[in-house]
Amino acid sequence: MAEPSAASPAALEHVVVVLVHPQEANNIGATARAMRNCGLTRLRLVAPEEPLYPDAYRLAAGAHAVLDQARLFPALDDALADCALVIGTTARRRKSRLEPLTPREAAPLVLACSGLAALVFGPERTGLTNQELDRCTYLVTIPTDPTFPSLNLAQAVLLVGYELFLAATTPPPREHPTATARELENFYAHLQRVLTIAGSLGHGADEHMMRTMRELISRARPTPREVVILRGVLSELERTMGARGTTLPHSQ
Repeated sequence: MAEPSAASPAALEHVVVVLVHPQEANNIGATARAMRNCGLTRLRLVAPEEPLYPDAYRLAAGAHAVLDQARLFPALDDALADCALVIGTTARRRKSRLEPLTPREAAPLVLACSGLAALVFGPERTGLTNQELDRCTYLVTIPTDPTFPSLNLAQAVLLVGYELFLAATTPPPREHPTATARELENFYAHLQRVLTIAGSLGHGADEHMMRTMRELISRARPTPREVVILRGVLSELERTMGARGTTLPHSQ
């Protein structure tokens, strides 16, 4: 059967969810629903233990197309044969060459894959075997309360799928131009002059005060326009203090 390409984020069209020996049709249906929540439509089943109809369709709740176009495979190697990236999920630390990632850490790797990317989930009761995990490019462990780490199959698919959907649909933060080093140095010189006139400097801690101000401004990463505004405020203070003919009290 052809795999569906129903409306979903284009960045996720290459992602396939692989369920290895799923034991209950209900869980397959709930997984299909979780997939559609996250814009995933390609489902592959490796030797499921129960027929899909009717229980899987009852739990799919509107995600029947995912089940209709699910592909069946006799073995995991067959299901992964055309995949360029394989992410295996595991609920606990295993003896493996791979350090598990969180779903959030794995999402950029999946999105960057130019071929098919498989998300592999093991049987409900046992999870993937060590041999099956050896076939994976990366491993993913979902952070949970260590005193109760167990998730059902659909929950695990939903949590991994959510991170993928979020990464695929969240626009990158807008970069704004930051002030140049020269603009900032001119601002710091202006600031130091005004603080000196105001009496805030000259008490033996000038270097510490200015270093603190530099750290504060550096964290803010001001734009050139913001630096101009700040210097305008400083200039107004200078004019005010000059008109009074006195320095501002240190306590003000």
